[in-house]
Amino acid sequence: MYKIHKNDLDIRMKKIVFLNATFEDNAHEIIDTSIIYCASNIFEEVKVRFLNDRSQIIEKEIADNFSCDNIYFRPFHNIKKKVNGFSGLGNNIVSRTINKLRIVLREIISFMQELLEYISYKNRNSIFCLTYINRYNCYVLNFACKVFKRPLYIFCHSEIEDIVLKKNEIKSNYVRLQYKFLTEAKIAKNARLVVLGDSILENVSKYLDKERLKYFLSVDHPYYNTYKGNNIASINKKKNINIGVIGNLTHSNNRGFYNVLSLSNKLKDVSSLTVNILGKVDKESFEKLDGLVNFYNKSGLLIPREDYDKNISDMDYIYIPYPVDSFKFTASGSLLEAICKLKPVLYHRNCYASYIISKFGDFGIDVDAYDTKDLINLLTDSENYSVLLRKQKNVADKIHPHSLIDQYIKLFNQI
Repeated sequence: MYKIHKNDLDIRMKKIVFLNATFEDNAHEIIDTSIIYCASNIFEEVKVRFLNDRSQIIEKEIADNFSCDNIYFRPFHNIKKKVNGFSGLGNNIVSRTINKLRIVLREIISFMQELLEYISYKNRNSIFCLTYINRYNCYVLNFACKVFKRPLYIFCHSEIEDIVLKKNEIKSNYVRLQYKFLTEAKIAKNARLVVLGDSILENVSKYLDKERLKYFLSVDHPYYNTYKGNNIASINKKKNINIGVIGNLTHSNNRGFYNVLSLSNKLKDVSSLTVNILGKVDKESFEKLDGLVNFYNKSGLLIPREDYDKNISDMDYIYIPYPVDSFKFTASGSLLEAICKLKPVLYHRNCYASYIISKFGDFGIDVDAYDTKDLINLLTDSENYSVLLRKQKNVADKIHPHSLIDQYIKLFNQI
């Protein structure tokens, strides 16, 4: 759906190619779908080269949520990341070793396919986007960019958190290679590293010198509502108000576990309020929260998005439990998802939440700003619920992919 006049973009840049031969599941599918949709409104042709299963996921997302006629999928193929384990200790060791080798091999196959696409693509004036980096492809494509000089945008996700580490303390070879690329490797003149938000770029700037920071750009993370059913629009006269906790809950690294435990204890004596865990939960979290909350998913595995969306639709509120010191270097997909589901959000004001509020507007209830009694009164106030919904709808509209197209025009004009 090529809508932007060619004079709004360098007329040489008629085509864009998205590369990712590593991801094989639905992780980051919303951000990838959103950026691809934005690109379809800017470029005459959008080519997507992902792994086969992932290509099908993204293609379905686009078909279900947008109207585009200039996006073309040509899947990569790779070996699977893991093989099933065997019984017995010795066989488990063998299985782990095989899986480690498979990961290395699939990353090598990944960068070879991405490199071949980059150097052999017929349209010499195309832009390329690498939507995920592994320990090898960032180096290889960066080198190719030095030689062939085709614009290359490398989107950074959680790996950007590695820049806070001290080099001599890094034990993992995987992390060491990514750290070196982000902080030391000489970036090609026609390459840029993209982070998903100005707050992230500001935090990154504290760890990198000005010369290196020239190669980093920021653009906002677009998001959209994937659920097509009816949403709850009021809690008036409801006898039971459901609060849904989304995202993965892990006890070991405190990705919100203790906040969930704290909120559940505050509300346990309020019969009209129920805390529900909707995402994947590890064994320790399940054992410590059992009896305090209701579990929608006890499998310990990710559930299909259709089921997940349906479960969220049953909720009145969505709770994002991540602590205030989180999301300094990554965008919170769970937070953006909650906003777009049009369920009033309970949150802790971490760096990324503060950024969204300052740029796009308020959208929910800061749990830490109220004592238990006031929080309960807010949660059961139907008028306040309606006010929150109106505010949230405004923010959801502002972060929808179509609203952020201008940002992506500016981004793709940087090189």
